[in-house]
Amino acid sequence: MVMEPRSLAAREGRVLPIGSSHKRCRRGAERGRSRPAPAPPDGTTDARILARFRGIRGIEGARGRVPEVRGAVVTVGRSRMPGMDKIAMRPIGVVRNGETDAARGAWAGVRSRIDLEAGLGEALLGLADYSHVIVLGWLHEMPQAFRDRRQAHPSGDPRYPLQGSLALRGGRPNPISVTVCRLLAIEGDSLTVEGLDLIDGTPVLDVKPYIAAYDAVPKASLPKWARG
Repeated sequence: MVMEPRSLAAREGRVLPIGSSHKRCRRGAERGRSRPAPAPPDGTTDARILARFRGIRGIEGARGRVPEVRGAVVTVGRSRMPGMDKIAMRPIGVVRNGETDAARGAWAGVRSRIDLEAGLGEALLGLADYSHVIVLGWLHEMPQAFRDRRQAHPSGDPRYPLQGSLALRGGRPNPISVTVCRLLAIEGDSLTVEGLDLIDGTPVLDVKPYIAAYDAVPKASLPKWARG
């Protein structure tokens, strides 16, 4: 049985078309040619570099190897925080969209299917009433060098001020991605979404309903270099 956002469509068994007015949360502005336009804090240059590592697992880095997806567990290294041991997260699903280029610039029109583990479809009850969802993914192909990096220029452009890795959206200690995307349909243990910027095979850690009252902050401030 297919459940779609908006109950009428669900009752009629229709698949909702992609709306031309669909809006995604922007992570930054496009770069200009003559001067540095406000840079996206998501590390788009990182994506281009990561594309070189497509298919590589366990690239050597300063503190060991990149965590891999082994079976159904994402292994996370031991913490340097006192009293904290390593943790293991179980992916609840995987992205299927045929996309292999993490460096592509336009994801708004990309449709993806998220295949959840068998039986987890029961946990999707009620999600079809939301138009958008938040998808948390594990960037399993990020090289260790990117995870070890502490500072970088936004989008790799030295014309922008140097920023800490946790003040950007690129390489970071735990390569967790967060994307707001449009929910198109739910069928069994699978979801179909639009605008998910993850390549085929990316482990999915969680799916949450997007609730504007909780998740949107209209008057949130941005640094000058990131403003549109």
